[in-house]
Amino acid sequence: MEQTRSEAFWQAVKKPTEAEITAAWAQAIAAYGLTTEAPNQPVISADYLPKVSKETKDAYIETLKHEVRGAKIYGVPGAGLEDSNFGRNEQKSGERGEEVFAKLLTWDGILDHCVSYWSVYRPEPNGTRGDGADIDCILQFGNHILLVDVKNYRAGLEYHTLIKDKAMFCAYPKLRVVAHAPYIHSSNMAFAQADVQGYLASHGSGCTVESFVVLVPGSSGLPTLDPDITWPNGIPAMSYSTFVEMLKQRAMADSSYLNVDPVMTREQLWLSTLVKHIHSGPVSHIDNPLPETMWPRPTYDAFAGIDARDVTMKGHEPKTSGRHQEARRSGSQQRTQANHRAHASQGQADRIIDTLPAMGPHASFELMRDADGNPLPFSFADVSGIFVTGAGKNGMSVCMTTLVASVLQSKAFDVTILDCQERSTLSKYAQAAKMYLQADDGFELMNSAAESLNTSMRAREMAIRSHGAESFWRDEVHAGLRPQLLIVNGTGSLYTDEADAQDEQDMRGIRRCIQRIVRRGRASGTCALLIAQQKTTDGGVPAELAELAQECQLRLCFHLPSDERVAQVLGTTAAPAFGSSVELGKALYVKATQTPQMVQFLNMMSGKLNELSL
Repeated sequence: MEQTRSEAFWQAVKKPTEAEITAAWAQAIAAYGLTTEAPNQPVISADYLPKVSKETKDAYIETLKHEVRGAKIYGVPGAGLEDSNFGRNEQKSGERGEEVFAKLLTWDGILDHCVSYWSVYRPEPNGTRGDGADIDCILQFGNHILLVDVKNYRAGLEYHTLIKDKAMFCAYPKLRVVAHAPYIHSSNMAFAQADVQGYLASHGSGCTVESFVVLVPGSSGLPTLDPDITWPNGIPAMSYSTFVEMLKQRAMADSSYLNVDPVMTREQLWLSTLVKHIHSGPVSHIDNPLPETMWPRPTYDAFAGIDARDVTMKGHEPKTSGRHQEARRSGSQQRTQANHRAHASQGQADRIIDTLPAMGPHASFELMRDADGNPLPFSFADVSGIFVTGAGKNGMSVCMTTLVASVLQSKAFDVTILDCQERSTLSKYAQAAKMYLQADDGFELMNSAAESLNTSMRAREMAIRSHGAESFWRDEVHAGLRPQLLIVNGTGSLYTDEADAQDEQDMRGIRRCIQRIVRRGRASGTCALLIAQQKTTDGGVPAELAELAQECQLRLCFHLPSDERVAQVLGTTAAPAFGSSVELGKALYVKATQTPQMVQFLNMMSGKLNELSL
């Protein structure tokens, strides 16, 4: 099939040579007055950070708090990148870009007016799944199909064409210094456009197909793109704001950009079977659609009452309002449940979720038993600080993942996760949390999120007092507020002395915010859960963190190799102490000033271990 493509197409997707790039730099230097370090060579430096206002940072943080919702959604933003050949940093950047794109589209109401598909296999010319690069997002407005390649490039900068259709560069405003090596455009969307459009047209579909490259905003603001920037074969590139403005203009002239038909069309069915991780069955071809019992299940469907948050929490029925019940009875209840996991590793999380306890009174979860085998509730009531540590393969990671999943499943908390742990088991819950940030997102952003929680904490205290209550936990209805939980995973990483100056400043800010929550969070219903994995070869918990641990009302110490390490966390080496062997899921538990006691986490008990180990 490849031989049928025209010579013009192959020329369009051909990458530029080094000689062409060198020649293009000479023209760009003259056209844009770029600063040079040698003849025809611009200065390229990532050291000049654009000045960013607090309002811009706060707007980006606010974006990350939004949930992804819409008329009908198939797949999860960024899920396909796990299968890519990109490095881990590129994967994370891509995942965050697609997540931001989806959240902004939700915020702007765009997803309410279309069917959207996320992480879609790029089809072969015959409509089957390809094994190459995927399509980040497809938006379908009636008979209009828009293929979107989302780019999470550096924000707050100016982007200009370097070689038409093939390469662009970005520069700092005013400085005229290039901020990054030239971006060589991928040909992926040129192939996607040709093959999707060709397949539909050859099978009698009346749908139009267009492709776009969209740069999303970051913590440094919006990127600015020249209007002449295009990807191979003339695919336009633009900022998110320009893209949304285009959609709004179209909606004013064409009602199909506003009105979503809940009936499944053959094009929708074909595209839904191309979405990664939600359908393992055959592709539904345009001229040979699958029977309804084999249709993929949407991740979110406003017509059928399917809520993405419920879908990810296995074992719970989707929320269904009265006006949605008839639509659900007529179609969605009869469909077989498809494989709709966001990541290949999600199956492990689901096995944990199957066993999650419901939330009991006083915001408690039945996760532990005491030495006599009696249930010991893990309660967040009147707690502003929880410290958890341990070293070695002792089940701590699984136990804490279960705790976090229990809290998220309850939907009773506003949860912010700052995840500093490499290969974290909590990343799978990013969509369920109000906000999820990793170290790769930058400690500056984490600091802003922590400061936002501190500001919220003070505002909540005033609201609770205005409600006539002494504190959040002393008011039966909690002044209409939900408890706030800040989870810091890999807390010890915030106390390192190896960070650069900028990161160290932001880390200090995060540490101050955590300390304020631990010391005064109870009144506002705010709590910090600090998880600090230790290494068997290090000296234990950093001194500053150990001091903070003593102020936490709840402390859990999983197996540690010495009594000195236990004393550092619990303030005592009181029996029972750990022996030489590691007992999975066992920990010393201290509440306030009570005597430490040995507890056993239920999900690590005999008979469940093989099922739950991560």
